[in-house]
Amino acid sequence: MASLAEPIFEALASGEITLDMAKAYASTESHERQMMVWNSYGKSAYNGADTIRRVIANESMKSTDPVARLVGHDAYVAAGGIIDRDLFSDAGDRWSDPEIAQNLAGALMEAEAKRIGDKKGLAWIRPIANASTWEAARGLHRVNLPEIPISDEEEARLVVVEARLEVLGSEMENEDLDEAVFAALDTEYDTLNEEANQIRHYRPKILPPEFAPRIGMFLALSQTGEMELDNEILQ
Repeated sequence: MASLAEPIFEALASGEITLDMAKAYASTESHERQMMVWNSYGKSAYNGADTIRRVIANESMKSTDPVARLVGHDAYVAAGGIIDRDLFSDAGDRWSDPEIAQNLAGALMEAEAKRIGDKKGLAWIRPIANASTWEAARGLHRVNLPEIPISDEEEARLVVVEARLEVLGSEMENEDLDEAVFAALDTEYDTLNEEANQIRHYRPKILPPEFAPRIGMFLALSQTGEMELDNEILQ
């Protein structure tokens, strides 16, 4: 509560606002942000603690936001970013200067996009700060690249895997199986089935050199803050 701006602290001391409202203002250490909300919402009984906390939160970024996870606590603080630790809420820490985090994330993604673009020789790598590329891909067309043919080694492995899957399927039909044994067989079946699907249906693509200067890809940001190259090749 010691982080309250003076006018808000005085309003609490005089009983003009409730303790819950004061706690809501204290969810940020920034006096500037406190006063911005105070000047708009003040001590009106119609604007309770939840409203105040929500308005303050809308001007900040959760520490679990993908952009925050990409940038990292240390880099954000080193760049002058302020972190609000709300002791009166279970929502977690909030970053009071989202523009700092966004600028840092943008620089990281631009650098990674350039590295990948130079390595692959593509016309462009476009970074986007979310996991969905649908909106960004408007007006672009998917390029269907040829797949690498299945090798002799993969064909041989498929024969082995499919034979084992048939055996597992038969064994799992036994109604007298112990539950733990059935679970082990089921896990093995799922693992081998996934391996077979990867070999059959998820073949690596071949990028002909003449295609590279005319196509590109998106560099997306996952919910965990990881930069991931989208699988689609676009033109």
